[in-house]
Amino acid sequence: MIDLDGSNELQEVLPQGQKIVNKHNTMAVLLDKTQRFVHPITNIPFLKAVLLFLLVTYLSLGSVTGSARAEDSEILRKDTFVAGNVTQIAAARSRHNFAVTAVRDSDGNLRVISWRVRCGTPITRRDTEVAGAVSEIALTQARDGFVVTAVRDSDGNLRVISWEVEPNGTITRRDTEVAGAVSEIAVAQRLDPFSPLDTFIVTAVRDSDGDLRVISWSVSNTGNLTRRDTEVAGAVTTIDVAGYNKGVVTGVRDSANNLRLISWEVANNGGITRRDTETAGMVSAIAMDSAHPRTAADPSIVVTALRDNNNNLRVISWSVSDTGNIIRRDTEVAGIVSNIDTAQIRLGDGPIKDRFVTAVRDSNADLRIIGWSVDTANADLERLGTAVAGTISNVAVAKVSNSCAITAVRDDNNNLRIISWSVTN
Repeated sequence: MIDLDGSNELQEVLPQGQKIVNKHNTMAVLLDKTQRFVHPITNIPFLKAVLLFLLVTYLSLGSVTGSARAEDSEILRKDTFVAGNVTQIAAARSRHNFAVTAVRDSDGNLRVISWRVRCGTPITRRDTEVAGAVSEIALTQARDGFVVTAVRDSDGNLRVISWEVEPNGTITRRDTEVAGAVSEIAVAQRLDPFSPLDTFIVTAVRDSDGDLRVISWSVSNTGNLTRRDTEVAGAVTTIDVAGYNKGVVTGVRDSANNLRLISWEVANNGGITRRDTETAGMVSAIAMDSAHPRTAADPSIVVTALRDNNNNLRVISWSVSDTGNIIRRDTEVAGIVSNIDTAQIRLGDGPIKDRFVTAVRDSNADLRIIGWSVDTANADLERLGTAVAGTISNVAVAKVSNSCAITAVRDDNNNLRIISWSVTN
């Protein structure tokens, strides 16, 4: 921030906790401060011209902490596509410039849809496949060109299905496995870009006893699913999961209603080993995603987006070493939210930071998408910008390509609405 008289007065005009400033408000503050700037030569016309030139230059570049208005932010809405009625939504990338949504449609069935998305060009619906009745849905990319749905089927059991998504968007169902009774489901890919072996995914579920049950599955290059190992932890009520180098991290609401993170190593034979546990405060909703490390020795970055005990969005960054050690790094708090999802949309490299977005239903029941940068060295969080769309009742977000994401929402007509977003800088 520019502070012409050396005080912190300019910062004090901001509401508490707000990092982003509308540049037109900034102009008023800066003009006021230039008028109160006292110096023996302030009446010299040349100095006034210089000050005016510097002010205009600053405003033309925009506020570096920029905000709540979409036009001042780094998040740009690109295109929209509306489909039929849905009640639940999940979204994931399938391959470069392709996303997949898995929804519970108006008949209560699982419906898998592929979308071609390039930020700056129209969204194209490519293919649709329908499976049986479901009551819970989770979705992850398993490997390039393959996604896996993990659902609660009509018998109340976990059903895991692999789907191939070809380069033209055609969807083919490849394999199905069924496990025991569940009531909550999450699924994620093990992040290990340094292993040439089969891809592993992990389902994290609330089982029939109310406990966290973690199951590993291998996914071959033809989409064949094989169950590998199972581990059980304590009682939980809310679950999500994200990959890290060598395994996954589960984020759960434990029996004390607190956030509990547990790292699980997934070996190359699919064996699961519990590694570390960290807890934070009370939560009522959890979403998480991660960025894989640059080298095998670097930690993974995990971001949890939470609804805390005040119903506010609380974003926490964590580093997870290749041995599973979890370290809490940074925290940011935003406004009141109900539904939450988060996704990593750009991997940092050197001075370029990781980019994540959170997509939430805010206190006005509107879709609010917020960008975050995460420093690759120490996982410091910085809020980038915000954009707001219309009324929603459910939300999912997924990366499509670097700096391009989609939100998949249930709009005010109960329809599936796909919106593409570009996150600049």
